[in-house]
Amino acid sequence: MNLVHAECYGVSDIGRARQNNEDVFAIVPEKQFFIIADGMGGHRAGEIASSFAVKSMCASILKLPEHAVNPGGKKGTRCASEAKPDQSISGPNEEAIVELWPTKRIDMVKPQQADCHLFTAGVNNVEETCRYLRQAVARANAKVFNESHLHPDYAGMGTTLTCCIIVEDFLIYAHIGDSRLYRYRKHLEQLTEDHSQRQKTARHPGFGRMVITRAIGTQSTILPDIGVISLHSNDLYLLCSDGLSDYVDQKTLASLLSSPISLEEMGRKLIESALEKGGNDNITLLLIKIMP
Repeated sequence: MNLVHAECYGVSDIGRARQNNEDVFAIVPEKQFFIIADGMGGHRAGEIASSFAVKSMCASILKLPEHAVNPGGKKGTRCASEAKPDQSISGPNEEAIVELWPTKRIDMVKPQQADCHLFTAGVNNVEETCRYLRQAVARANAKVFNESHLHPDYAGMGTTLTCCIIVEDFLIYAHIGDSRLYRYRKHLEQLTEDHSQRQKTARHPGFGRMVITRAIGTQSTILPDIGVISLHSNDLYLLCSDGLSDYVDQKTLASLLSSPISLEEMGRKLIESALEKGGNDNITLLLIKIMP
């Protein structure tokens, strides 16, 4: 029997320049699932795209076969929050309420603490979860793509998507776009690869601007990057939107992630650092600590 304990904390900030928050994150504690999305599109369509994608992913994960994520047949996840998120939404095909956090204030989301009781039962559960994640991403992509063609105001909308789920001794992630997944284990490592490239324009003739090359909802089909990471005690994982990674350098990230402080304080300091460096975008992060 293999027992894994995890603690997590999530927070989002609108930043200094934006009128609305197009970032969304969610936690499904009973499945040990964590997700972040950064929407794009005019007329508030970005926040619509990220909300659609996250809601679709969470609905799919809630239907993930129990033996795939909890082969021992026991549920040991507890998730407590001292504050309500901005909105709780549910649909007719969902088995439980999915809570989304497009949070405007840092203090609106308190630490999410979870004891993840996981029992090793072989590689089949990991392979099955990888396949299921791909299918879930395909459904989320279809949802955003179809909605963008049904409503003129949503035309061209899309979203990044980075998510992970704990299965047995592994963290399995799916990724599209330029949101990121980092791991701190003695040193900082970026686990995902940005799906973006620099493009020169009349407004950006020098270094140019970064353009997303792969996103949820911009094409009828999408292929996510899928990765499987072995978990170690004291691993710290960070999911974040580019509102954090574009403004906080790797050295500062490593310094904060290695600090002997609570996840809540760490999250606040990361947000504050991004704001101090400009904070011209929405800033969202999820911290997941694998406990001894």
